[in-house]
Amino acid sequence: MNGREQIEWLYKELPKWVASGIVTEQSAERIKDYYGPVAGLPRRSLAVTLINVFGIVLVGLGIILLIAHNWENLSRGYRMMIAISMLLIAQLIVGFVIWRKKEQASWREGAATLLTLMLGASIALVGQTYHIADDTGRFLLTWMLLSLSLVYLLHVTVPAVFYLIGITTWVLNEPIARQYVWGLLALIVPHYRMLFQHNRYANRVAWLGWVLTVCLYVSFGIVVGDRLEHLNRLVYMALFAGTFFLGILCFPGTESVWRNPFKTVGLAGGAALSFWLTFIDGWGIMQLPASFSQEEIVLTAVLYIALVSLGTAVWRKTGCRHLWFGMAPAVAAVGYVLQYHGFTYSSAILFNLYILCIGGHSIGMGIRQFDLARVNAGMAAVILLTAARFMDADFSFVARGVVFVLLGVAFLATNLVLLRKKERGES
Repeated sequence: MNGREQIEWLYKELPKWVASGIVTEQSAERIKDYYGPVAGLPRRSLAVTLINVFGIVLVGLGIILLIAHNWENLSRGYRMMIAISMLLIAQLIVGFVIWRKKEQASWREGAATLLTLMLGASIALVGQTYHIADDTGRFLLTWMLLSLSLVYLLHVTVPAVFYLIGITTWVLNEPIARQYVWGLLALIVPHYRMLFQHNRYANRVAWLGWVLTVCLYVSFGIVVGDRLEHLNRLVYMALFAGTFFLGILCFPGTESVWRNPFKTVGLAGGAALSFWLTFIDGWGIMQLPASFSQEEIVLTAVLYIALVSLGTAVWRKTGCRHLWFGMAPAVAAVGYVLQYHGFTYSSAILFNLYILCIGGHSIGMGIRQFDLARVNAGMAAVILLTAARFMDADFSFVARGVVFVLLGVAFLATNLVLLRKKERGES
């Protein structure tokens, strides 16, 4: 543990551990002596790395534009010389960084980014010069696979981000072999695992985690989405819940939204889908077949088995407090059963009750723990649900106004009471 934020978290937790008898006061003091004061710890400068990478990207794009300006007036020989020269210069810069600046992350990221850009430019220039077939998918795949070596050679993150975005773009341009995207995306997992094991709360782990999560969801929607004719709500609800559980297990030491992309995406996606299913239109006019396709059944079964395993692990590690948010797939399954038996409105009513219970549970937990953020999140869920139902129902403006005023007063009064209790407890 050498990151500033991790040590800050440790120092915040030590008093709780002492009070619970996990460590003694003497042990806590020894831990503080070992790591030293937080103020004296170095703060890694992400800005320096970002500025270097941004500058390199601008330089690379500028070179490409300058060459493109006179490209039509050059012979094939000159074009090949330019393409090869660009690639060689970028490789020499990478070699210099490996030789003299290997320990500096900003140099590694900048050099690897430049070579990644030059790789793509050289492939495109050679293809244009010799009129190689205009295949965007093949170009992207070749470019990304060549640049992947830089990720592991220099242990860099920006080319890894380029790779994930490039492979996801390749899926959009590949009508036949889309299923191979899972193997291509998996090629970046060893790099992410190495960064995760070194310092799971580092900025570049967060960056790569966000891009990886988004690319996985986009790829899933492209490759599998059109095959989910009937069970799509079940499948996506299980995906969101599983991602949420994975975030709880992988990043237990932080409540940061930014540093836990799995939990954030899973919670936000599950909440949005659950809210959509509180509407009748969210279920649509579902004409469920007498039997589902084998592909849908297998995919749904695999996801729900994995979800049960993750939920069990979360329950053993943190108790029941996170399971409330992971119960949405089970509620969706009950909703499908109701739809299958012709109870059209019951599924939407069920999700209204589920969100209402989640909001009430969050408010109750927040009040017991004096956690204003949890209370406000619960009340926001209740208010949003109430507002949605008022827009659906045929209520007068007076009735709507009275209910919203009462909800607003309750919201403000709860916060005021909690703030006063917290102030008395601190004093």
